[in-house]
Amino acid sequence: TEAHPAGQIRGFGGRVLLVDPARAAEPAYLARWVRLGRPHVVQGVPLLFRLLAEAGARLRGDAVRHVLLTGDHVPRQVRRQLPELFPHARLHNVYGCTETNDSMVHGFDGAEAADGEVLPLGEPVPGTRIAVLDGEHEVTGPGSGERLVSTPFQTPGYLAEPAASDRFRERDGRIWYRTGDLVERGADGRIRLVGRTDFQVKVRGVRVNVEEVERVLTDRPEVAEAAVVALPDPEAGVALHAFVRTSGAEVTGLQLRTLCAARLNRVAIPSRFHLMAGPLPVGPTGKVDRRRLQEQVA
Repeated sequence: TEAHPAGQIRGFGGRVLLVDPARAAEPAYLARWVRLGRPHVVQGVPLLFRLLAEAGARLRGDAVRHVLLTGDHVPRQVRRQLPELFPHARLHNVYGCTETNDSMVHGFDGAEAADGEVLPLGEPVPGTRIAVLDGEHEVTGPGSGERLVSTPFQTPGYLAEPAASDRFRERDGRIWYRTGDLVERGADGRIRLVGRTDFQVKVRGVRVNVEEVERVLTDRPEVAEAAVVALPDPEAGVALHAFVRTSGAEVTGLQLRTLCAARLNRVAIPSRFHLMAGPLPVGPTGKVDRRRLQEQVA
């Protein structure tokens, strides 16, 4: 609906196009789905846009007005293709978690899609408040900490998981949810995602964010996707294993190791690089299933 200048409310019809789950990982099928269905809004997790980017010229998403990235960080090499895939669409980075629903949104253009290493999380949606805490201290200026959310849309708790109740805390007369997101507030006031508390591992006593390692790897044009997992190691305590699928171009483990050495702390360089011929395993939400990768190595 939208407000008419005369004060009346005008309604609009709409429909939802459903993707066949059995073919949801086929780039050609998805391209045809967009081309023939001519949707006005496309929202999806990184896997969807990576597959659409692989479809390339077969896509023709000229009817799309809004593209919403959601669920996880979309690699820059995929983002930079969005203006070409959807030439008439406005781009939005939507962020949230299951417990609070989507809570932040950031609009961006093609230049920011190509140049920004990590997109800002944006502004809180109406009715939502965001706080950044470093321990018990709230970060109001430049700094980093954990992202807390308070919204009317959040769950009151977990079923049969009382141990997880510490995720919810009362503060300033409101119930806040501790997301586990590590974020950084820049001098411009924008909040950017750094990583997750559950993706922080210690290698030789030094804390490493595996998502940062993944972002470095996916910045290389030949890398279609990458995931880093930690496994027990008798010397280092844990060892990092990088699983990399290329986009068809040849790349070696030595080249990837050199890339990481130029941009990361020495302990953050993966011990092993596993070059994959097929897509990395994903869970029901479309995110990489790191547990299955750990089991594969073990």
